Amino acid sequence: MDEVEKVLDKYGLNMVMIGNPDGRKKVEEGYYCWRSNGDKIDPNRNWSFNFKVGDLEDEMYDSSGGDKPFSEAETNAVNEAIKKFKPEIFLDVHSGMKGLLYPYASVKAEDLVKHDDNMKKALDITKDLLVDIKKEICNDCLTGSAYEVLHYESRGCASDHNFVEN
Repeated sequence: MDEVEKVLDKYGLNMVMIGNPDGRKKVEEGYYCWRSNGDKIDPNRNWSFNFKVGDLEDEMYDSSGGDKPFSEAETNAVNEAIKKFKPEIFLDVHSGMKGLLYPYASVKAEDLVKHDDNMKKALDITKDLLVDIKKEICNDCLTGSAYEVLHYESRGCASDHNFVEN
């Protein structure tokens, strides 16, 4: 039995294949780092944890989170799927770069978890999982917290929200 079969025998797997159909279409047209939906809102900046109302700078990079969290149909659809499935591990996959990123995207991870042993343990498990994935699948992937790897603050992200809320 190979490693994938072992994992699938032990764990359930649920995937939302495309959480932003409008954005995916733009990627397929050659705009490889496109983020926004048809309403010019980035569904990955539209979650409640550390949300920030979009401003001109965000909009220049097609990553405005909108006027309020969960204002977009895509965000709500993915959130409802997550609530129904109740995952133990949440992986958030994006096109645009080779990266295996863990929370947080809006702040330095260690600053948030240093006083919470359960959150620190969950973050350590996530880090270990991504290191293993990197070794097996993507040696040239950048690995680390989204905040530190990307060198910018990404507020209202799905990964941060689901790490804290689920």
